[in-house]
Amino acid sequence: MPNDVSTPRQILAAVAALITPGTRVASTQVFVDTSQSLYLQTTTWPLVTLAEGPQSVARIYYRLWQVKLTAFLTYYDRWDQQPQSLDTIWANIDSDLRIMKANLENAPTLSGTADSLVHFALSTYTGGAVGKGETLAIADAPLPVPLVYRQATLLINCLPYLSSQ
Repeated sequence: MPNDVSTPRQILAAVAALITPGTRVASTQVFVDTSQSLYLQTTTWPLVTLAEGPQSVARIYYRLWQVKLTAFLTYYDRWDQQPQSLDTIWANIDSDLRIMKANLENAPTLSGTADSLVHFALSTYTGGAVGKGETLAIADAPLPVPLVYRQATLLINCLPYLSSQ
């Protein structure tokens, strides 16, 4: 039986619950550990996926341990279903990601699953926009989807826990 307090999936669910207020993304459009929603005809855009990244565990004191979890937040929008320019779509994505960052910064803890967000890094736009007439192939997609996207890498301090020995 694991000693740590929360699983990565529980932590990502807590992040998902905190990030959407004030953004264009509905809370029902945040998906944890899946990208299947990118290929459904019924998907509402924009949407966010949260994926578990590397974890590290460090001893703080004798039997006290702490996990640091890396999570990948990817914000997607389609350019082919709206009349806005790519520059406007980028500006909307950037604005929403900064609001999401502020939402996480303002949360004293991540709903009892983790201590705090300690690092938030945004990817560049280079290579993120898909030009007109091109598509973005994502992890075994049945059909290519014309997307604009940007990723944020989160480093989260999980709640400390005691080992049994």
